[in-house]
Amino acid sequence: MLLFVARGLLRRLDAAWWLATAIVAVSLVLVLARALAFIEAGVLAFVLLLLLATRRRFDRPASLFQERFTLSWLTSIGIVLAAACWVFFFAFRDVPYSHELWWQFAFDERASRALRATMAASLFAAAWRCGSCCARPPGAARCPRRRICGSPR
Repeated sequence: MLLFVARGLLRRLDAAWWLATAIVAVSLVLVLARALAFIEAGVLAFVLLLLLATRRRFDRPASLFQERFTLSWLTSIGIVLAAACWVFFFAFRDVPYSHELWWQFAFDERASRALRATMAASLFAAAWRCGSCCARPPGAARCPRRRICGSPR
């Protein structure tokens, strides 16, 4: 989800800052609750501190969901997802695929968890892309009289 918020952070949107702060804070709590992973928690705490320290810089009030993604951003997101899939397949190359991997919930079964997380990230990316295709551009509101008179407001 931070891949999609990153563009808003680059453009210094306040909605992106709020969403990124919420995502990092929830991730920090979940990583500590999951396995007491102190390295990941330290990285997330550092990112959270950076976000909190730079709050004043995010002063542009705009909707994060009306932002259009350029082809280069979509390509970058695709490359990151493809690299994550490659790492997933490389790390678990010794685990034979079976349908039970999708439904196996165990504390130390990392292959099934990684498979579900990769699928969830891909579905989230596809849903975000479909949503951005269907959204009306910010300047697309038209005058209802335009069809009749042909003049702008």
